[in-house]
Amino acid sequence: MNYTTNYQLPVWAETDRILRTDFNDMTEKLETALHLQNCRIYTASYQGTSTGITVLHLPGKPMFVVVFGASRRSILLAVRGANMGIIISPTQITTSDVVWEDDSVRVTGIDSGYRYDVCALLDMTA
Repeated sequence: MNYTTNYQLPVWAETDRILRTDFNDMTEKLETALHLQNCRIYTASYQGTSTGITVLHLPGKPMFVVVFGASRRSILLAVRGANMGIIISPTQITTSDVVWEDDSVRVTGIDSGYRYDVCALLDMTA
């Protein structure tokens, strides 16, 4: 098994045996790193309204947002500072306009009336 450079997280090769203890160790390292960096992971779900625009109101300053289209198997990735996000679906890769505010992010192209799951990395120092 190999390990990442910065946090020594496991990187499994195809032939490696995956153990519960490896996952427990990785979880503890992630918890420590997030605490030291004053970050928080926030998750939520919402039902799309088919308007084509979604504003995600979050309990902190979003730095990185992932939106999972549970019904359509698509994923939106957006990083603070970029005005475009990437939407990956089984058949194509497209872009989404992104507007960042202090405690929200507005994205286009992912609101089709389906259920969506959100995972955001929040900067808790802001």
